[in-house]
Amino acid sequence: MANLTDETDFQRYRRREWLKNERYRETLVAAAFAAFALVFSVVYFVSLREFSVFRAHPELLWWTVGILGLMVLRGVGVRALVGRLLERDAPAPGWLRYANGAFEISAPTAVLAIYLLTLDSSVGLLSPALLLYFVFITLSTLELDPALCFFLGALAAAEFFAVSFFIGDVGFTADGATVYVGWQYFA
Repeated sequence: MANLTDETDFQRYRRREWLKNERYRETLVAAAFAAFALVFSVVYFVSLREFSVFRAHPELLWWTVGILGLMVLRGVGVRALVGRLLERDAPAPGWLRYANGAFEISAPTAVLAIYLLTLDSSVGLLSPALLLYFVFITLSTLELDPALCFFLGALAAAEFFAVSFFIGDVGFTADGATVYVGWQYFA
């Protein structure tokens, strides 16, 4: 640990350590998104013969891998930005953590929206993309900022609500009548 003589030295040290950790975190997040894209591609091609949904909608692969690829590029870009901040010994903008978390939380929403627009709503709403909400909200607790955790949880809930109720109309049969849960339910 560095020799810290006063409060400003400690704040500078703390700021630099946070930037180093954020740079490392972005490396891991970009690698995780790349791994998700690879795993999804492998699962897609392995199950192509078994699931008619994949044969009928090949665009699911390209849209999903495209969104995950954009998230990899975003992670690399944020990593470069944090690296420049470290080189200049400049403080990170206060909004950076919130914007970064909002982009991460929006990735599952974008994948879910594409599934709902392409597939039957009941299939789209049960996609594994929903599990990413849990991962990113849990990772936000490592920032030790309760306001950030609350913001990301509320954003994830609002995005899921908007996508599921305005794009996905889930219909199910009850006693011979089809009941729709979606925006018509509130009309």
